[in-house]
Amino acid sequence: MAVLLCNPMTRKKFDLSKYIGGIKRNSTGHVVAAEATTLLFGIKFNPKLNAKEGRLVGYITLLCYEYEGDVDESIQDDIILLSCGYILVTFYASIMLGNFSRMNTKVWLALFGVLCVGLSIGVSFGIASAFGVFYGPIHSALPFLLLGIGVDDMFVIVQAWSNLAPEICQTQPIQERLGLTLKHAGCSITITTLTDFLIFLIGSTTVLPALRAFCIYAAIGVLADFILQVTLFTALLAIDARRQKKKRDGLCCCCITLPANYRESSLAKKDFLKTSMDKIGAAMLSLPGKVFVIVITGALFGFNLYGAIMLKLSFDQNRFLPPDSMSYKYKFTNSKYFPVNGASVNIYTDYFNGALPKHGPGTFNSISGYCCCATKLEDMLFSLFLCWIYVGIMGTIHFWGLTIDIVTTICVVLAIGLSVDYSSHIGHTFMIRSGTRKERALTTLRDMGPAVWNGGFSTYIAVGPLVLSNSYPTMTFFKVFLCVVFYGLFHGLCYLPVLLSLIGPSPYNSSEDDTKHSPSSSKPDDSTDCKGAYTNPTLATSTGDLLNVGADQQKFSPLSIEDLDATTLVPESERKKSE
Repeated sequence: MAVLLCNPMTRKKFDLSKYIGGIKRNSTGHVVAAEATTLLFGIKFNPKLNAKEGRLVGYITLLCYEYEGDVDESIQDDIILLSCGYILVTFYASIMLGNFSRMNTKVWLALFGVLCVGLSIGVSFGIASAFGVFYGPIHSALPFLLLGIGVDDMFVIVQAWSNLAPEICQTQPIQERLGLTLKHAGCSITITTLTDFLIFLIGSTTVLPALRAFCIYAAIGVLADFILQVTLFTALLAIDARRQKKKRDGLCCCCITLPANYRESSLAKKDFLKTSMDKIGAAMLSLPGKVFVIVITGALFGFNLYGAIMLKLSFDQNRFLPPDSMSYKYKFTNSKYFPVNGASVNIYTDYFNGALPKHGPGTFNSISGYCCCATKLEDMLFSLFLCWIYVGIMGTIHFWGLTIDIVTTICVVLAIGLSVDYSSHIGHTFMIRSGTRKERALTTLRDMGPAVWNGGFSTYIAVGPLVLSNSYPTMTFFKVFLCVVFYGLFHGLCYLPVLLSLIGPSPYNSSEDDTKHSPSSSKPDDSTDCKGAYTNPTLATSTGDLLNVGADQQKFSPLSIEDLDATTLVPESERKKSE
């Protein structure tokens, strides 16, 4: 209850509770004691005062320069965590891109792939800063965002390279194999990049300065990462393929050449992740598996829908302060002893405000009218998929104790863009496969599932060290990113394949009638980097068939170019016509 006194001279009321806290009264209601008081000094900042701060710290706990310094210090501490995340992702990528053999290890390729992400961060910061876009506390989450997107693109490209059938690896030169790789992987990462770029571009039109600046930085970074992945990283992939062709050691490629009779061990030839995807996909796409996935998805949706409805709008700038800082202690003590509702304000408006239109161009900045309507079945499925992920993220952050503020708003914008990545890779691969819906879903999980899993799990590894951060923006980013990756992987690898196996659309026409490639016109390549298998007894004649990986790798016996006659290289349909 406010303690109001009256000034005997001016007759104005004086609120004593704004200046003293923990007020104690006697039996008659008079104030007899107080536990705390607040004093405000208007001074001109002088750097020499910083040296004498130790003698005043017991009395003055918030200085004019202290708040911003504490926020900046908490952000600077996250640089060490960023370095740890990059090291862990590089280590994980070096293991998962290749295998445990001297020939097919890809330690250097993973290192330079992460370096491409670092270059995209530098491009983003450099171009945005050159145009005068300010850098705020929330921008510290941008390197983790670009790391997750860049590593995901890297895994998709290498997975498409590995999915090439052995016939292509033996008969096509490296440049042709890169073309076939980018034909499929390039389409997937182009879709995800354009989606992320457009979302950030639309976010940059907001009136919120922090969100607008962050979206500009992110849009430039995403575009730079895409350009570096499809140019520099693919060039490095070609160099690595030439190293394998010359049988040079994967670690010391410049000075060690493997013996001519070198053979990989049986353990190195096994792809445990792809084998696991085969088994999990077969169990998940069975009737009991489909029912289980649909029930779990529906339960998660209902639970998170309740949380999303209960999500509140609240902004507290004290959250940006680290808990062990003096500024945070001052804010906590001040709110404890002086729980006021805020200062009184006066609002002044010009007379012509009433004549202004109520709806201007800025009203529709975030309206979905910018987007095309989903008319096709696959578009409707992806839209439903993204809505369920969005509801899951919003509901989870409510139960995690977060509210809607500028930081969570930026993270939710990121979630919309990143959620598209998982669905786009799976959906595009499903659309270029032939067969029944169930067969296409199983092939999609086997061919693209490992890349999607590696991309999501590497994001977990990248943001994992952030759990040690004391910065509110960084911790919020960590929580939201965990939700994005969890729901993205669950819906992309579980719910979406089940949904596509039930009501999936027909494949693209190009997947059934693709460009013919004649292996006889190219030099053979004895590189052993391809992990795909082809079970058709006749040689495939379309890139769609060549990229269609079989399920039984051990039963395939590679053919040499000398074993192929002229009739074998002719498509079966053309042979029948000629006969």
